[in-house]
Amino acid sequence: SQLRSPVLDDVGRLRVAHKVEGRLQHIEELIESMLTFIRGGDGALGEFDVAGLMSELKTTLAPALADKGGTMMMMSDVPASLTLVGARNDLLSVLIAIAENAIGLIDVPAIAVRVEADDRFVDIFVADNGPGIPREIESRLFDPFFSTRANGTGLGLAIAAVTARNHGGDLTVQANEYGGATFRLRLARYGAEDVAASRPLH
Repeated sequence: SQLRSPVLDDVGRLRVAHKVEGRLQHIEELIESMLTFIRGGDGALGEFDVAGLMSELKTTLAPALADKGGTMMMMSDVPASLTLVGARNDLLSVLIAIAENAIGLIDVPAIAVRVEADDRFVDIFVADNGPGIPREIESRLFDPFFSTRANGTGLGLAIAAVTARNHGGDLTVQANEYGGATFRLRLARYGAEDVAASRPLH
């Protein structure tokens, strides 16, 4: 090991130690992602308002967007009475993962979020102004361990898709008018008991 090398000075040891620490952290994150994928989510089930979820999403993304001079826009009003029953933290993580993937790829990101609802489903659309998704990888986008990034685990969108299915819906993607991608997170409006009974669905 380089750390045990007698010719390595303190600065060199520190540099190697930092590299090892970074790799260990990456492995830890990968294991946590794999466990989340296997379990189909971690969050507690309950009723929550969708407007509050959107507000927290905007607050969470604000620092990453500010770093790149980007913006997030709400393209629809969300009634205060609109609620869902499900794993709120899991769904927030899904929306964050979708947006952060886009933010990481775009020089000046613009994220547009729209909510639509009827008696059966709540649809949350997350659109970006990025380069879009090549058709050749579109069908593999939600596959476990598939990633186009060198340091990607390939589990973020796979977990997102499983979470959507476990909430009686699905996660889809298509090109938008700006040339970027629009993800649609569809969630069924049913009780916590039904969500719990549906886990895990792989």
